[in-house]
Amino acid sequence: MSSTSSTGSSTGFQLTGLVSGFDWGSFINQIIQADSYPITALQTKQNTNSTQISALNTLNTNLTSLQTSLNTLNDPTLFNQRTVASTTANTTWGLTAANGTTTGSYLINVSQLATATTLKGTSNIGAGLSSTDISSTALSALRIATPITAGAFTINGVQINIASSDPTSTNPALNNPMSAVINAINSSAAGVTASYDTTNDKFVLTSNSSSPIVLGAANDTSNFLQAMRLANNGTTNITSSGTLGDVAQYSTLNNAGLNTAVSGAGAFTINGVSIAYDPTVDTLSSVLSKINSSTAGVTAAYDSVNDQVTLTNNKTGNLGVSVADTTGNLMASLGLSTGTTSLGLDAQFTVNNGGTLTSSSNTLDTSATGITGLTVSVNSTGSQNITVSADTTKASSAINDFISKYNALQDYITQETQITSSNGQVTTSVLTNNREVQDWATTLRNTAFNSISGLSGTVKMLNNLGIDFNSTNNDLSITDQTAFNNALSNNASDVSSFFTDTTNGFSKQFTSFFNSVLGQNGGTGLLNSQITTLTSQNTDMDTQIATIQRQLDQERSTLTKEFTAMEDAQSQANAAQAQIAKL
Repeated sequence: MSSTSSTGSSTGFQLTGLVSGFDWGSFINQIIQADSYPITALQTKQNTNSTQISALNTLNTNLTSLQTSLNTLNDPTLFNQRTVASTTANTTWGLTAANGTTTGSYLINVSQLATATTLKGTSNIGAGLSSTDISSTALSALRIATPITAGAFTINGVQINIASSDPTSTNPALNNPMSAVINAINSSAAGVTASYDTTNDKFVLTSNSSSPIVLGAANDTSNFLQAMRLANNGTTNITSSGTLGDVAQYSTLNNAGLNTAVSGAGAFTINGVSIAYDPTVDTLSSVLSKINSSTAGVTAAYDSVNDQVTLTNNKTGNLGVSVADTTGNLMASLGLSTGTTSLGLDAQFTVNNGGTLTSSSNTLDTSATGITGLTVSVNSTGSQNITVSADTTKASSAINDFISKYNALQDYITQETQITSSNGQVTTSVLTNNREVQDWATTLRNTAFNSISGLSGTVKMLNNLGIDFNSTNNDLSITDQTAFNNALSNNASDVSSFFTDTTNGFSKQFTSFFNSVLGQNGGTGLLNSQITTLTSQNTDMDTQIATIQRQLDQERSTLTKEFTAMEDAQSQANAAQAQIAKL
């Protein structure tokens, strides 16, 4: 019988036994299949190794997670976290408690806030408006504290309008001088006479009758009266409450309209810091910016209402501020050389009804209160009860994370090493025969369970924290939540020592185990050695399989050639026999 058979490891088919009637192709396949058993055995072993490698890699991940969790527990700051709060609802005081701040309640009574020293220059440093200003300078360009706005203002019930542009015979505009407004008032039915007092730099309204002047109305839209500093006084004569001329902040100092002209380029010092200026280039605004950006430690500002410059210390407390003209006279021109200094105040407070304490700052830190780690930033006087408590949130989370990672590791080892029996059928696991891995589980359990010697505190084992093993497996759990919470809240120092002691701490107990199993400082540990060995075995078996396959391919080729030769010989014999039969 003939058949179709593969002739080797390559694809392609041929009919065998056409002459001999012997299906030698199937015969060769059976031989090769029988001789291929070593390859099948090696591949089975490779699959077993690969499954073990995968299990060991997962074990490595679990071990590394546990090690990371223990490293977190080895941080001393974890166990001295603090929370701080005031018993005053919606307090605006800023409260901070550093790690390790002594827990307890602190009654802080602030009787005086710290303030900053202020040097106020003399007022009215700007020269008054001139007759030229009144007669020819546009309202919008007047050197006054508050720019005039267009709209209507009211005197004795009569509205006078200032247009934004395009004046009329009765209504002046912002591009008209003040004299146009004076004329509009005087020609109106308001019954007053308006004038400008050049001597005192003030706007004057005088009633044309014995009736008092009434200024303003609810529907006024121009701020002219406010800009002229005019207000009702119940009399027949109203005068500006202050001088009108101010310093032009953005004009050069030479053109700023100062009462005392700046003599020329020069320099001045504030708190010993020198600042130079040039009156042909610098403006009041630029000089103030130079002061504020310097290291003088003050903030300079211009008060347009009072027409004065003010220096305020950037730090609170009873601290001085000094100014002096080095060359030139700018400080004198700005009224600072003859200004008035109001010294700042130190904060005054008590702690727990003790003696009065002082602080140059409203930030009452350890140096002020004597309470290490507590900082209270106050912005109001009065008493508040400040409570510092242990913040166990992070420590509790870290311990629970350790328990979770420990249990995950132990559960995985149990799963991969256990032997089960059901209905007389025994089933092994991937790492059942790996006694080393099983020993690691035992070592971890003993290390976690043991009481630690060499610790002076009351916490010497997990059981002292209310943590214990389950009776049925290797898992840990918090069996006494009250004891656990109490230890973290009231015995944080001993808990910290238990976990973080550099010689005998709980985390330290695992060091040799992890160094051995996972390796130390980049070295190869026992676990990685197992993975490397199994990987190397698989590589070696790949080589063996390739060698055996080459031998099988050669064997197939040789047998095929021999049976083909037999077929050829048989064919020739049959042909010769046929020729003989014809004779």
